[in-house]
Amino acid sequence: MAAGYNIYSRPTPTGADTLVQFVPAGTATWTLTGLAANSLQYVHVKALSAGGLEDAEDVRLTPVQIGADGLLVAPVPNQPAGVSAAAAAGGMVTVGFDYYSAAQAVAPGTFEVFAVALPGSIDYGTPQAMVMPRFKSDGPYAVNVGPFADGETVVCGVRAVSAAGAAEGNTDTVQAVADATAPDAPAGVTGIVS
Repeated sequence: MAAGYNIYSRPTPTGADTLVQFVPAGTATWTLTGLAANSLQYVHVKALSAGGLEDAEDVRLTPVQIGADGLLVAPVPNQPAGVSAAAAAGGMVTVGFDYYSAAQAVAPGTFEVFAVALPGSIDYGTPQAMVMPRFKSDGPYAVNVGPFADGETVVCGVRAVSAAGAAEGNTDTVQAVADATAPDAPAGVTGIVS
């Protein structure tokens, strides 16, 4: 039987653990304190024996978003990974990404894709495209956004949003240069028409 529970947090899924709180055995709920405001933290709990040994089970991370007021924000999905952007025909930009569901607190209800030509900045309140997650598939995903003028540098980002509307808050971006130039007409082509 556990003597209690150590509650840890880390700033990233692979970051170093920080002991945040000890909770005695028999406690069903508790108030977690000591997490930084305006942060995304990954929290997990380990049982502690009477002899002070922690359980050796695999860590199950739960991402939690802490608001500016220091209070818990609704659970958010994991951040999309491997985001890329590439020029496509007609001034469009193809935004690609993956999603890894391991250790997610809540599944994504949608992915919001953002794009803006420089010198503009991304408005995270207005997505240019929304992509629905596939059942039991972490990706890859791809969507076209645009069109943009030829030669414009386009900044793109992707956020995962829960079905309840809680978005994870990453601001990672990638860039592509739009290509809206039509190809040259074929020259010197001859053929036989019968």
